[in-house]
Amino acid sequence: KTLILKTHLSLDNFLADNSVIFTTAMDKKEAAETRVALETEGHTVAFVQDMESLKEGGIEGMVQNYVVGYGLSDKDRYDLTDYFANWEILRQCCGQQMSAKWRNDMMPQEFKRKNLPHHPNCATYDIDSIAQAFMKSSLFAKIELYPNMHPMNKPSLNDDNLHATYCSDYNHRVRTEGLSIWGQPGGRPKRTKIDAAIKDQYNIGKENLTPEGLALIESNGMREIWKLPDEEKKAWLKDILNARTVKGKSYKEYGFSTSTDANDKDDGESDEYEDEDEEEVDRKA
Repeated sequence: KTLILKTHLSLDNFLADNSVIFTTAMDKKEAAETRVALETEGHTVAFVQDMESLKEGGIEGMVQNYVVGYGLSDKDRYDLTDYFANWEILRQCCGQQMSAKWRNDMMPQEFKRKNLPHHPNCATYDIDSIAQAFMKSSLFAKIELYPNMHPMNKPSLNDDNLHATYCSDYNHRVRTEGLSIWGQPGGRPKRTKIDAAIKDQYNIGKENLTPEGLALIESNGMREIWKLPDEEKKAWLKDILNARTVKGKSYKEYGFSTSTDANDKDDGESDEYEDEDEEEVDRKA
């Protein structure tokens, strides 16, 4: 029996002779470094997909990697290309985790972000026709045979199952209700100053961290830290800053008092927070 896990936890939890790692990186350099690091730790690494190569080769290049890696047929190549060419559009232009630019293009004026550029392509698509072509693809039908794989056939794991007008219905709600990335009306949520500081540290990631710092940032995702009480968040931030071997922004520079006064509060919202980046921040960490 094969078990497939998607995780943001440390891969130390999955070190075993029968485990195979598929992971991602931002560019070719990071991909090579990630492979070396994981193999040095004893993991078997099957594939590291990096954004740089994906941008260069597009869907065809990505599919070529699968064809070569798995010894797939020309029919498989066609089916994969047909499936992912449509899914790529749905991922950007439909559903809860659509492009931040496209969401902003559709937002009611009161919720628009002023400095975000327009999405270059989403407005040109008949999005329901794209979704319907996707649902008619051979690979979509094969995936539907396995109930545990049904989430693959959606624009994101957070979306409901696709139907003929799912995308236009969802986009209408963005235009009229201002649905955020969390699927909630009223535009993007506001975060406090401490949450923005935590996000900044997750963006920096593992760079210049002691082993104790690595354990802190690998043990929980950013959103799990956000759920903690404010005093625990501040303690986490102080510990991460102290664990950086090359010092950057200080606790005080994030806007917090270094006083031990128990009345030190963080009530302010921060304009630094951008909710659409959260999944990417978790991946980096």
